[in-house]
Amino acid sequence: MSMSANLHLSFQGLSLFQNLYNALPQPWNDDDADKFYEIVEKLNRENREQVLTDQLNKHWIRLFAKTCTGDLCPIQSVIGGIAAQEAIKAVTGKFMPIRQFLYFDAIECLPENVFHPSNETTSGSNTRSNFSSKQSRYYSQEIVFGEDFQDKLGNAKYFLVGSGAIGCEILKNFAMMGIGCGRDGTVFVSDMDSIKISDLHRQFLFRSQGIVAAQSIKVINLNMHVHAYVDGVLPETEHIYNDHFFQQLDGLVTAVDNVKTRQYIDRHCVYYRKPLVDSGIFGTKASVQVVVPFLTESYSSTNDPSDPTVDLSTAINFPISINHIIQWALYTFSGLFTIPAQQVEEFVRDPKGFAERTAKKSSEYEKNEIVENVKRILVEHRPRNFTDCIKWVSLYRLQ
Repeated sequence: MSMSANLHLSFQGLSLFQNLYNALPQPWNDDDADKFYEIVEKLNRENREQVLTDQLNKHWIRLFAKTCTGDLCPIQSVIGGIAAQEAIKAVTGKFMPIRQFLYFDAIECLPENVFHPSNETTSGSNTRSNFSSKQSRYYSQEIVFGEDFQDKLGNAKYFLVGSGAIGCEILKNFAMMGIGCGRDGTVFVSDMDSIKISDLHRQFLFRSQGIVAAQSIKVINLNMHVHAYVDGVLPETEHIYNDHFFQQLDGLVTAVDNVKTRQYIDRHCVYYRKPLVDSGIFGTKASVQVVVPFLTESYSSTNDPSDPTVDLSTAINFPISINHIIQWALYTFSGLFTIPAQQVEEFVRDPKGFAERTAKKSSEYEKNEIVENVKRILVEHRPRNFTDCIKWVSLYRLQ
């Protein structure tokens, strides 16, 4: 089933609905959902080029209408991250911007079975009367998941291990979602690292004065119950993170920078049967793994590389470490001074053999690059006198 076509049509239909009725579909309103589906169906049928899909998912499109006025912090965080990246592209002029429709969805999170709806009925927990007042800061979230689900989030007890770049973002999302903000809820945070000035551009909950994330998060949500630890999660601290501590938890989230700590925490999650969300970043790459007891494999079931090698593409385009800078410098120096000079020397010594070796290259790009290097040095930029030599040096210095 073409869910991408259903998604595209739904967003187009949402604009038409708003223009027609001067409002968005009301949350969990069957009449508005039916009207919305009729608009989407007509839009697909009257598409001037071709019908986008012959498999409209009526159940999902109606759910789209019922929940489209809701907002979810994790979804907004992803959209904000993409928007920030596009802004950096525009300011720097580096890399190709997004030049088409881009949709990010988490359809599987909807409160009803989207893909097999035949035996499903509208959940009683998501009727319009079940919502809190619009004065509630979680109203937009309750539109999607309902008030009962919001109560569970508020009374949840979660343990966040690490409050660096990822940890700060997760803690911010927890506060905006209301996790640990109920009467029985708590978010435990552990981070034994000291705060560095160079980290403040990405660890936004910290300040140079050393205010910890657990205190800063209160500015976002005063109702959040946060208990901060400066002790690492290690075998030496099992008297702190003991049986009672783990048994009270509803889940754990790791935001640490080493495999050993992840594996240690994973063993505890397996032993105490607690769900785990693991996350990590390396340069422009990111990963997330959700571990559910008795449903998914554990983190330690697969082995992560402990010492990743330097990827040339990363070193050239996104240098983030000293090793990347060294790799980039070697690559650039070789491209300017070493490789072209060697190619010219091979051509001068044995033109026929040079042509045969070049013709055997598998890539047309590589063949053209070799020929262009020789042509540039021997024809276009070849010095004829001392003044030309000075110009030649200046030209390659600018490159």
